[in-house]
Amino acid sequence: MALFAGGNFTCPNAADLQPGDLNYPSFTVVFNTNAQNVTATYKRTVTNVGTPVSTYVVQVTEPKGVSIVVEPEVMNFQKIGEKLSYTVSFVGTGGSTVSSNFTFGSLVWISQKCSVRSPIAVTWK
Repeated sequence: MALFAGGNFTCPNAADLQPGDLNYPSFTVVFNTNAQNVTATYKRTVTNVGTPVSTYVVQVTEPKGVSIVVEPEVMNFQKIGEKLSYTVSFVGTGGSTVSSNFTFGSLVWISQKCSVRSPIAVTWK
């Protein structure tokens, strides 16, 4: 690992990491069917590889039984290669209203020229 890190490297404690902590474009959330108002918040960092000056507005399709808040709702890129971050908070609003063990949705960042979609999968246990 030191070869790739360019020096000494200490691995983080595995107990401190959750699958949602990975900077993947998709989201997976697990909620207890009895839980209400339980929140899971994930942070994502994205890199502009498109038009140098571009604005993306988020559009969310919520999975059944989940409320979603994205901050910020608008990302303004000024150059290619620029990195911006956003957070997504998933609030379990009632798994008892869900008739399946899985519900699905999506988060789409839309600009004038393109859209970037992130699928959302919720598991109810």
